[in-house]
Amino acid sequence: MKINGLTILLFMIATGLLAYAVSLWQTEVYNRGYWRGRAVGWDMHRRMITIKKLSDEVFDYEQNK
Repeated sequence: MKINGLTILLFMIATGLLAYAVSLWQTEVYNRGYWRGRAVGWDMHRRMITIKKLSDEVFDYEQNK
């Protein structure tokens, strides 16, 4: 089997395109996980603030006579 320059060039282009595709995929996966984590953190914060607000309310005995 004879290996010529065109075969090596095509192999290098294919390898480069594959590496680029994997890089894009890794970036997309990272960003998706990052924003899902931000959403979960925000929901947890909102629930904690709501619970704190409800637990800090004091029953006013003077108003409800």
